[in-house]
Amino acid sequence: MERNTPYFAVNEPYELVYRDNVVTNTVSAHTHNVAEIYLTMTDLPDVLLNDMVFQVPRGTLIIIPPFCVHQLFHLENQEYKRYILNVDVCWVESVLLENAMDIEYMKNADSPGVIPLAPNQLLELMIRLNQFLPIQGEHDMKTIAAFFELLSYLTELVQEVGQKNVEPALVVGSQKKVNEVIAYIQENIMEGVTVEEIANHFYLNKDYVSRLFAKHVHTTIGRYVAIQRITIAQRLLRSGKTVQEVQEMMKYSSYAHFFKTFRKLTGISPSQYRNQYMINSKE
Repeated sequence: MERNTPYFAVNEPYELVYRDNVVTNTVSAHTHNVAEIYLTMTDLPDVLLNDMVFQVPRGTLIIIPPFCVHQLFHLENQEYKRYILNVDVCWVESVLLENAMDIEYMKNADSPGVIPLAPNQLLELMIRLNQFLPIQGEHDMKTIAAFFELLSYLTELVQEVGQKNVEPALVVGSQKKVNEVIAYIQENIMEGVTVEEIANHFYLNKDYVSRLFAKHVHTTIGRYVAIQRITIAQRLLRSGKTVQEVQEMMKYSSYAHFFKTFRKLTGISPSQYRNQYMINSKE
């Protein structure tokens, strides 16, 4: 079962959770307004990061910038262990000021990171995350200082290991063909692209393409295209573009179509989203 709204707004400046459970419902491809630092302790057979699907072994740190479309698929009805740290990048920048360059690695939606950790690095990171977990609900000076100490270690770790691109060995089997489909979608994303167009481009049956895509991305091609287009629209609205300008840039046939799609995928209208961002940016 997929979530109806694949955009999740996080209002806290930072939030850390550890989850160790059997999950029966899959969260579809989605985005956040914050950076997500994700440490998986479980093998993930299909991970979507923006424009690529691949497998991720346990003990991998995944850097998911704000407004990066992603989906981390686990096997249903099996134990799933992970740490998830959400970070409001704008808030951190307002605190760090001239030192904000240190967190560039978590800002660019087009450059998510995949960092395989050595056993000693994994152990040290888990110790630090577990130390922060019981106090992270507080927002006093001591807790905020502990958060920045954790963030400093994460930044040092990323700089030490290097924010790696996905290695070819992580893309297996029919994931390769799906990534070719995603690349074609990205090339034509401003126009919108249909299953029929994709099937014709690759000389494949459209039902086969749809099944293959759903097998690894765990959503339909139409929904993935819509999410990617609305995510771009969100970025444009946050940059100060008007609703009409964004509708025209994204080549939606009418405002009604743009309004309906945007509201369906984010839960609010384009104008409400823009106004909300403008208010928050002034606070």
